[in-house]
Amino acid sequence: QMLLITCPGDALALSMIMDLCTLTGNCKAAHWAASSVASYWSERTSSRLGDGRTSQPGHTIGASLISLGFALSHQNNTSQTAESLAESSLHTHDTTLFSDSGSFCAGVASASLASLYEMQGR
Repeated sequence: QMLLITCPGDALALSMIMDLCTLTGNCKAAHWAASSVASYWSERTSSRLGDGRTSQPGHTIGASLISLGFALSHQNNTSQTAESLAESSLHTHDTTLFSDSGSFCAGVASASLASLYEMQGR
């Protein structure tokens, strides 16, 4: 957890924490990890560029992992944020890495949406 405090852009560390939280069912840790890095990733949104591109490589995976953390926390006050992050990650094309590729995070975003839909009974 200390790594995320000093390096909030470390998507691998965030991914590993989300994996551990999923395996152990630790909802508090998932929420903590997602909320502790959310401001870092949200400052790098595609709205600054205005053309659907992200300003940082891997932005979609960061947003998807934050969405998963909020979804795993099972808190109603973060479910709308989690759903909008997952939906936007599925529809954002991160063209900073490969020009013809779509979203690199469909699996993570889909897991987040599945968890949210289950929690909400949809």
